[in-house]
Amino acid sequence: MAKTNIEDIDRNIYDIKNKDNYEFKMQKGLNKEIVEEISKKKNEPEWMRDIRLKALETYNQLELPTWGPDLSELKMDEIATYVKPKTNLNSNWEDVPEDIRNTFDKLGIPEAEKKSLAGVGAQYDSEVVYHSIKEDLKKQGVIYTDMETAVREYPDLVKEHFMKCVPINDHKFVALHAAVWSGGSFVYVPKNVKLDIPLQSYFRLNSPESGQFEHTLIIVDEGASLHFIEGCSAPKYNKVNLHAGCVELYVKDNAYLRYSTIENWSKNMMNLNTKKAIVGKNAEIDWVTGSFGSKISMLYPMSILNGEGAKTEYTGITFAGKGQNLDTGFKVVHNAKNTSSVVNSKSISKDGGSCTYRALVKIGKEAGKSKCTVSCESLMLDNISRSDTIPVNDIRTDDIELKDEESISITNVKFSEKPAMLIVEDNLEMQDFISKRLMDKYDVYRAADGLEALKVLKEFDIDIVVSDIMMPNMDGMELLKNIKETVEYSHIPVILLSAKSDLESRINGLELGADAYIEKPFSLEYLMAQIQNLLMNRKSIKELFYKRPFIEANVVALTKTDELFLKKMNEIIEKNIDNTQFSVDVLTEKMNMSRSSLHRKIKGVTDLTPNDYIRLQRLKRAASLLCESGYRVNEIASLTGFTSASYFTKCFHQHFGMLPKEFIKQSGSSNNLTE
Repeated sequence: MAKTNIEDIDRNIYDIKNKDNYEFKMQKGLNKEIVEEISKKKNEPEWMRDIRLKALETYNQLELPTWGPDLSELKMDEIATYVKPKTNLNSNWEDVPEDIRNTFDKLGIPEAEKKSLAGVGAQYDSEVVYHSIKEDLKKQGVIYTDMETAVREYPDLVKEHFMKCVPINDHKFVALHAAVWSGGSFVYVPKNVKLDIPLQSYFRLNSPESGQFEHTLIIVDEGASLHFIEGCSAPKYNKVNLHAGCVELYVKDNAYLRYSTIENWSKNMMNLNTKKAIVGKNAEIDWVTGSFGSKISMLYPMSILNGEGAKTEYTGITFAGKGQNLDTGFKVVHNAKNTSSVVNSKSISKDGGSCTYRALVKIGKEAGKSKCTVSCESLMLDNISRSDTIPVNDIRTDDIELKDEESISITNVKFSEKPAMLIVEDNLEMQDFISKRLMDKYDVYRAADGLEALKVLKEFDIDIVVSDIMMPNMDGMELLKNIKETVEYSHIPVILLSAKSDLESRINGLELGADAYIEKPFSLEYLMAQIQNLLMNRKSIKELFYKRPFIEANVVALTKTDELFLKKMNEIIEKNIDNTQFSVDVLTEKMNMSRSSLHRKIKGVTDLTPNDYIRLQRLKRAASLLCESGYRVNEIASLTGFTSASYFTKCFHQHFGMLPKEFIKQSGSSNNLTE
């Protein structure tokens, strides 16, 4: 099997840097004087200044999130909250300063406007520098402008909706946004007006050590429809930049909105954006989101389904490479009958990147007959990357349909499906002899002594070790002792080769944990048979543990170190068996191991990923409960940490090849199971 390879995103276009040439750049930090200065420069009405000052007070009262990525690098006293470029708002591209215009030209914004857009807004640092809308839309009453203009020209509409969908006290960075917001887009689509061509806003941050806090406010009135596209990027600098925008979407009765966004910030950016939508009766909002850039992202769009028959669909893709921690997800609140939501999330992580998906589904007491489907698929391209799903379901009525699915896959770093063998031999001729004869069936790694062997074991996933005993620096016996006493390697079978034929040497090797002891000179066919038998026996034991519901994990523990490892891990899982938020991260922390080490160990002992192992232990516990009387399927699902009865039933069927009811019949249990 060829190695899966996904190239990093080519950032040559996005990393274009212009000289930090601004008309005004606010002093770094955040205080009342800075907030008032921003308001003064924008010549805002008193009511907006009051909102800013109230938000500042709220910001100072709120704490940083205690969950999610580490935000300790973010220091507001090192961030400039307002940067005005040397230009005002323009309606003609030719009036935009050449350096700024060239940037947007290379990003393809003017060309996109000509070919496929009904209107375009372009923001550079803290100000919108260009805005346009087709004349026929203006005649239909469509409003598409920057937020500063909207505050002045449409105050009633803005006052009615600004920071109402996303309240100021939602979290600390919302309060920060409300205090220092600048730029952004305002859209109003009148009743029954349907736009066939999208509107697009593009946000570009150029100035280093600064923040961008644009505000997007979209109102799609009754029976209207709109597709709005949002894009953003920034060049990479050595110090942290901050993006803390806010998006408020109002989709009135029978209206439709598609909101598409591509987040492609640079890898020095902290992207702490907030997006929410309020959806009316028989209205629908579709979210399409791509998160590819930034050093850290915390982004969880939210649909609040307030009207009967309201719908939402979310499609998100996240790609995290080296140095990226992208914590994303989606939230949906069902507040009315017959509402529906569909969530599809996919993520890819490579080169040590981290993807976390958080899902919140809340279905209220008045939301009977509602339907929700959540699907999350994650792919890790190596064993140093990470991917987690953290679903939370708050269900307050029984009259609903909920489907919750998650899948995490890992593409092994091996280049083939052949087992990996490490040959440890100081005689190079013997090393070559064994390697050449075995390389057709095995990926062969070499080491000249025990110390070199430990380095190979640390770097590569080895399936079996064949080692000589007599070697310099560290001999085979010492290497064997290290392997069997080190938790990361103790599961690896070891075959010792030795010219010593005395019984004492053989006994000593076997007591230290050698899986086979072969005297020199030896038959290569015999060595190959021993290797094959060891690997096949290990595979059979792993399959037995995997397929039989009542076979415990200690069956795969072939060393004392493995036994202690599995015992500790299973005790942790058992204590959290009913906790739907129990994740690999929590297990990693409690096991006091790195994520990559934990993955390698569980994979080596069981052939399972950590997520799969946790799920298997839940299923085995569920099988035991099914054999007891008095439990319903939904009760067992809850007791074993599954987010829904349907998801539990699906997993159980996929794993054991039968439904819970069928399992009870086969096991002869007295449980009177009720679905």
